[in-house]
Amino acid sequence: MPELPNATSDTYTLESPPIKAIKREEYESKIKKEWDILINRDPSPSEKEVQKFLEKYPSLVPGAFNITGGESGHAPKFWGLISQPILPSYYGYIPDFMWISKNSSYVQPVFIEIESPRKKYFGAGIDFSANFNQALGQLEDWKVWISDPANQIKFREFYGLNDEPYKRLSFFPAFVLIYGREKELYEKPIGNKRRHEKEKNDLFIMSFDRLHPRVNWDQFVCLKVKEKNGASVISVVSVPETFTLSSNLAEVRSNYFDLDKAIVNNENIPPQRRDFLIRRLEYWNNWIKMAKNNKS
Repeated sequence: MPELPNATSDTYTLESPPIKAIKREEYESKIKKEWDILINRDPSPSEKEVQKFLEKYPSLVPGAFNITGGESGHAPKFWGLISQPILPSYYGYIPDFMWISKNSSYVQPVFIEIESPRKKYFGAGIDFSANFNQALGQLEDWKVWISDPANQIKFREFYGLNDEPYKRLSFFPAFVLIYGREKELYEKPIGNKRRHEKEKNDLFIMSFDRLHPRVNWDQFVCLKVKEKNGASVISVVSVPETFTLSSNLAEVRSNYFDLDKAIVNNENIPPQRRDFLIRRLEYWNNWIKMAKNNKS
């Protein structure tokens, strides 16, 4: 068993892994190839298939560092992409994904709706299809819901946004619809202009062709945040093959449930490395516990 940190010290012991994580650039190239195969497959993938793929590869999903304005320098809350996020007091269809991003001015939950890539923007002419209108209407429903101050309070409470550094920040939600393919937009340029007119300063529409992995998002996991006994529980759905453990993320990850299971379930991580990560996860969790005890 690795040496645990001294109860009166903030020091820690590093240990070299038997097998290093896959390189960022290699991982990025792999995701691109797999993504291209999936969305260009015939028959086109279902929404459920796309959901599972994006849960596996969170770096494809836009919004981690804000979706409005310039890219933020602050990592998203939980260091993860939330799959099928709970919206407290909302009883309709929930988003497929959500990042809780922030910058120095505001916290920005990014509500993300995906559809099957096979769905079309337009009918026979340039009128929007019923599927597109329905998807866009879903984002409008979330926008109306979150604009209610009472719902914002419940949302902040559930996702821990009443604590520093979030509580002093303004609240500026954003909404993203990932829908359709670029080919259809190129074929109907007037229709594409009409589509652009649907976008607003907080609502964005993009095709599946615009999704690409971000090489520096290699430590983000996919999560589900659930309610248990009146508290929010953060459960890990997946970890990337580039996943590593370190002191700077130990406290964040000590709040995760099922992180060990997610590591074991990633069959693309070599068995020796999986065993190493599980063992070191216990070390870092104990290190955080001792650090907290020392402070108290």
